[in-house]
Amino acid sequence: MTTDLWRLAVDTAPIVDLLREPGAIWLVVFGFLLALSLLALIVLLVFMNRRRRTVREIGQRVEQHAEERVKAEAIISDLDIGLIAYGRDGRLTLSNPAASRLLGLSTAVPDFDRFMTEYGEANGLRTRFILGRGNATATLVIGDRILSVTVTEDRSQTQGRIATIVTLQDITIFEQQEQQRKEFVANVSHELKTPLTTMITYSESLLDWGLNEKSRTAVRKDISRIHDDACRMERLVTDLLLLSSIDSRKMPSRMEPLDLVPLLQQTVDRMQIPAHEKDINMKYDSMGAAPAIYGDRSSLERIFQNILSNAIKYTDRGGRVDVYSGQLDDQAYIKVSDNGYGIERKHLPKIFDRFYRVDATGSRHHGGTGLGLAIVRELLVMHHGSIDVSSALGQGTTVTVMLPLARTLYRSALGDLDQGLLPEDALGLAIGSEIIVDARERGWDVEQLTDLSRDQIATLLSQNQEPPVPELAIIDESSADGAPLPATELPAEQQADSERNYDMSGDRDMTAATPKGE
Repeated sequence: MTTDLWRLAVDTAPIVDLLREPGAIWLVVFGFLLALSLLALIVLLVFMNRRRRTVREIGQRVEQHAEERVKAEAIISDLDIGLIAYGRDGRLTLSNPAASRLLGLSTAVPDFDRFMTEYGEANGLRTRFILGRGNATATLVIGDRILSVTVTEDRSQTQGRIATIVTLQDITIFEQQEQQRKEFVANVSHELKTPLTTMITYSESLLDWGLNEKSRTAVRKDISRIHDDACRMERLVTDLLLLSSIDSRKMPSRMEPLDLVPLLQQTVDRMQIPAHEKDINMKYDSMGAAPAIYGDRSSLERIFQNILSNAIKYTDRGGRVDVYSGQLDDQAYIKVSDNGYGIERKHLPKIFDRFYRVDATGSRHHGGTGLGLAIVRELLVMHHGSIDVSSALGQGTTVTVMLPLARTLYRSALGDLDQGLLPEDALGLAIGSEIIVDARERGWDVEQLTDLSRDQIATLLSQNQEPPVPELAIIDESSADGAPLPATELPAEQQADSERNYDMSGDRDMTAATPKGE
């Protein structure tokens, strides 16, 4: 061991001797500082790399947040519901265009307190908001629109109020529907109560007086009145059930190709009996053989019968009712013109409303329920048709019905299929069944409409090109002798829009004051 230590001392001797040199210490110090500098440089590079990565991640998050904000603002901008957000200080932080549009402003109200002062005082929104601890709803009427306003306050346990959100929704159509529902219920109650009151009164009279106390004529008169009102109630209930089945789309129907001329002729012949009872001259002229239409026979007969019944009821004894049919472009038209009482212009927009009467007394005298034109309207919507009424008080009324031709519906269904649209209503489903039958007759393996290829649809379309239609005449009721006058369009605006309520029993049930209107 002594030998090993000696050797070590001998080996390190040069190093000790080197350190004893004057510049050796500085050399060691320099090496140490160099190593320390390299270490600091490495640490700095690592720190800068981490900082750069952090900055990049922050930039990506900011960019992602900006994209999400843009998306959120785009979604909010496309909403039909108005949205306004106020910050903790009550200042505006967010608003979409719908809010300004609903309020009728160019920009949203910049201050929450000002908003509550302008839109929350009269309707009690401010009071509900305070008492409801930051949550309140009220309605707001601006012009002809009704808005639902909801104010919600977001709070945290530590920071208190964070934001206040105001939402605005246009509920005008819902309020109108609710009002119509209430009016409908009230009208039904009134219509049922009137005959019931009469029946109770006359039956009590018979019970109190007894059959022996009254003459045979008086007893028969009372029973006849009870019978008439009972029949009236039956008609009303039948019409209401029919309307209900149409509204719920549960009305049974058999859509099929029909020839308009014989169908209309049969209805006119059937209505000749009540026409002859009033010495009314009713005639039907067909302006050429109209092509086939598509529809439910019983429903179409109901439409024609209702219109003709109204024309007869509200035309004086010895008057006339003229019926015409023909083709105009891709539609068939039916025109019923009378020289009866007529309707004032102010009543025309409402005559298709359920239970609407120009003169309720006159309508009840004629046995109407107030649902005749509503039934006509709804049935025409079911057949993709439209109706127009033009009239003048004391000058008669003209009713024009437009129905699409069968080939027009066929081509329209093929066009929808080419765009990937499938039929939904009864008429469309019936046309779809006919298309499937035609496809199978061509030898195509088709089980349902979706099996048809675009080439097959194009083939069916090419085989069903509409031939050129000559210009036909529409009878102008203003002609003294009833001769046809050429026309290329109807004299009055068609009312094809299905949003307006129509009347639908068999009677128009309305009269104009002095004289009674149609």
